Amino acid sequence: MYLVLIKKSINILGQLKPELDNETALKLLFDNGVNEKEAIEIILFLPICFCRQLLKDINWPDSYIVINSKKQTEIKYSNTESYCLIEIETKQYFKNQPSNDIIINIVSRSSEFDAINKLLNDGGNFKDIVLTKTTILI
Repeated sequence: MYLVLIKKSINILGQLKPELDNETALKLLFDNGVNEKEAIEIILFLPICFCRQLLKDINWPDSYIVINSKKQTEIKYSNTESYCLIEIETKQYFKNQPSNDIIINIVSRSSEFDAINKLLNDGGNFKDIVLTKTTILI
C-alpha cells in the first residue's frame, strides 16, 4: 500500500512548483488519501531520494541526524523503512522514462540539491562536492 502512495505522491509533488511550501504540499497529499505520518516521510525523503538518483556520482552520507529537544540521534538511511521504500520506488520511476519536469520539481525541494546547485553556480566543481549529513529537526 505504501508503494502506491509513493507513486501517487510522485505525481502530485512532481506537478508542484518547488517554491510551494511544505505545508501546502502536505495538504495536497492529505487531500489525496496519504495519512499524516506517511505524507511527512514522503515530503522529507522523496526529494532526497530523487537527488541521490539524479546525482549518483556524489559520495552521499549513509546516515542522517535527527534532533529533538532532548537529544541528537544519527540514523542510517538503510535502517529507515520509509526511506528504503521511497528509494525503491524512486529507482523504479527513473527506469521508466521519467519526466524531466517532475524530476526537477521534486529534486528542487531538496536542501542537498539547493546546496549543490549554489556551489556549482558560484563556480565550484562537481568533483569537489562534499556533503554533510542531513539534519532533521523535530
